[in-house]
Amino acid sequence: GIARSTRYGFSDGIPNSLGIQVRTQGEAGLEVRACSKGPFTVDNSGDNINCRHGISTWKPDVRCNPLQPDTCCTDVQLSEINSCFTEDILDGEPHELLIVYAPYVLEVYLDDPRTPKIRFDFDIRDHIGSYKCSGGSNDGKQCTCNGEENCGGVADSTTCGAGATCVTDGTAWLGFTGSTGDAYSVHEVISWNFLNLGQDGGALAFGRNNFGQLGLSDKRDRPIANMLTLLDGIIVAEAAA
Repeated sequence: GIARSTRYGFSDGIPNSLGIQVRTQGEAGLEVRACSKGPFTVDNSGDNINCRHGISTWKPDVRCNPLQPDTCCTDVQLSEINSCFTEDILDGEPHELLIVYAPYVLEVYLDDPRTPKIRFDFDIRDHIGSYKCSGGSNDGKQCTCNGEENCGGVADSTTCGAGATCVTDGTAWLGFTGSTGDAYSVHEVISWNFLNLGQDGGALAFGRNNFGQLGLSDKRDRPIANMLTLLDGIIVAEAAA
């Protein structure tokens, strides 16, 4: 349901959502989906072809067959982000998923917090949020549409009443779901925590980055300021540029 759909109907996905999926069946791997305020309805086709933002395919060593190269991660793929990984996520052991967002990049780590499995440019404001009625008979009540065609809801006049509008209330929700795709597996969320580093005192970097001089762990230029996460937990008394 999160940024995707019901299993059989390919409909009723949750609007205004971002979904991060760990898949061990079918097209196994890590996947990030968000549909710009509308629900995910059809798998990677039609109007929703851009809902799939980041993918890293799971090809564990235990399933690698040298005679079938597509079942194995190459050395080049293992050195790249948004490509392929081999960690056995079906070994029955606990695994840690770390999700880091700093304007305007989203990263997903699995077990190893040093190198992300997925990283891509992402403005989360375009995809998530909660809405409420402003004015009308349902003033203050939750609504599902802000009047845009791709918001995934119904017209404001129906949701909130004539003369009212549906506006963002600055709230976002966090949740977890688990399903297995078979009759003998169990997926459990053992524990989780959320750390908001906030904007106060944060360091931002933008501009040319051909030598990695921005400190953003890559060499891509940044036309928009991005927050530095390498300094998390470090108190900077003085800096110069």
